[in-house]
Amino acid sequence: MKSTQQPEFDDKKFPKIKLLDNHFEIKAIDYWEYRSFNNSNVIEIEYAPVKIWWGLMDKIAPIQRYMWYGKKHCMLKIILKNDVVWEYKVLGEYSTEYATLVGDLIESVGLQRE
Repeated sequence: MKSTQQPEFDDKKFPKIKLLDNHFEIKAIDYWEYRSFNNSNVIEIEYAPVKIWWGLMDKIAPIQRYMWYGKKHCMLKIILKNDVVWEYKVLGEYSTEYATLVGDLIESVGLQRE
């Protein structure tokens, strides 16, 4: 049974999130289907800028780095109890509105916001 609580954040540069009763679903920006996660299987959820050694990237392909990552490249990461990690690309810069949605997701799973 679906919950009436649905995210209002809709931007093609960010993974889509559906909050449901005992699970949630995420659709990657480069994939057509949603992946379902049971709340009880999730141990951590992160949304933060990716730490990449920019110096090397700038020397190898500075134009491609800027075109692909822009100023700040972020990642949404879901870590499960069985040590499986799902990483979702974010093409936009860090968004406080999206961070609020991820915070709501963290609370709905029963984890603590940082």
